[in-house]
Amino acid sequence: VGGGGDVSGLSVRGSKSGEWISRSRNWCASFQAFSQLGGQSLCFKITSASTDQTLDAYNVAPSYWSGGQTYEAKVNFR
Repeated sequence: VGGGGDVSGLSVRGSKSGEWISRSRNWCASFQAFSQLGGQSLCFKITSASTDQTLDAYNVAPSYWSGGQTYEAKVNFR
């Protein structure tokens, strides 16, 4: 996404871990985290490259999340 939604940084926090884990970009807008997050609901901290604005998206994925599924946050860059 160009403009106010181009992601430059992404962190994830599990409901049990309690700390933000920085995710590394591995291809275009695809990010990866090398940590155990299974069985936890997930929150995300997203930073826009063009505006440097950071959004916190809480409880985006439930504790029973799985890879390959789509989850939607109710926040957006302005």
